[in-house]
Amino acid sequence: MGLFDFLGGNSEKRREKTISKAGQRLRNPHGQTQERVRYIEVLRDIGSPEAVKALLGRFTMRTPGSIVDEDEKRAVYEALLNLGGICEEPIVEFIHSDPNIYWPLRALTEIGGDAKAVEVLLSGLDASEHGYNVDMDRREQLVSNLREYLSIDAAFERLMQMTRDESVEIRILAVDGLTDSDDTRVPEVMMVRLEAEEETQRVKSTIVDIMADRHLDMSRFRARLTPQLPEEFFLDGTGRVQRR
Repeated sequence: MGLFDFLGGNSEKRREKTISKAGQRLRNPHGQTQERVRYIEVLRDIGSPEAVKALLGRFTMRTPGSIVDEDEKRAVYEALLNLGGICEEPIVEFIHSDPNIYWPLRALTEIGGDAKAVEVLLSGLDASEHGYNVDMDRREQLVSNLREYLSIDAAFERLMQMTRDESVEIRILAVDGLTDSDDTRVPEVMMVRLEAEEETQRVKSTIVDIMADRHLDMSRFRARLTPQLPEEFFLDGTGRVQRR
């Protein structure tokens, strides 16, 4: 007998009630971890799209203990992998509506592959509006997570595009994310932003720090870069930015 059979029987109404109760308990940060883990198992055993949505709700809540929180979210992640393809649509809906996408995106990548994950991230960016609070948080998370897929051209191209976004935070995330790639276009993108008259001092300072921290080869831009560097930085003989 499965755990769900023991708790709820097989009627549709009882199943819906069980899913609703389990979802509420998973989102309660003051409940006992043993109870939340039990309901993760209940929802996994039900295995319906509605149960998956309830499982995903656990990612919207953080418990006081970071280790417990991580363990429970990993348990939900493993439950999603166990359920497989039935999770794709609910995960996509979640990523398009909530900023807490780290674990759901990892699950989607394992279930549907890198290309599917990039497709969802890009469609989420296409659909998102520029704004503040939750929506801006979600946009930042979508951009930040693109850096995990830079081997896919569409992800790399979108990050390059986002270096010109109207949001300072988005531009910083995009510039920083691009440096995870060894693509020869990255130094040029950074040089263009550094030279842009309309760019903020905060972004320019971040770019110089990134150049120094990541030891980027900027030798191709020696003549253009040297006048742009603050006094506390210099370009060494190998074309790397160094701190004095």
